[in-house]
Amino acid sequence: ELFFWNRTMRGRHKVVGAQTLVGQEAEVLAPCRPTGQVRIGGEIWEARCEAGADTGETVRVVGLSGLTLLVEPS
Repeated sequence: ELFFWNRTMRGRHKVVGAQTLVGQEAEVLAPCRPTGQVRIGGEIWEARCEAGADTGETVRVVGLSGLTLLVEPS
């Protein structure tokens, strides 16, 4: 079993870290004008949206700056 497991896992990329959030959609909790908070995957993140987004809107994550998500309205 161990040989089979190692064989199937070889070559797969690790899928962990904040960079995996890029491209996902999030819900705005605190208005982003330009900074606020969003919920994504059950977690609350600080977010920055230059275009602005109100509470309850859906935004898409386009980047990461430290621990702040860069988002845009979707």
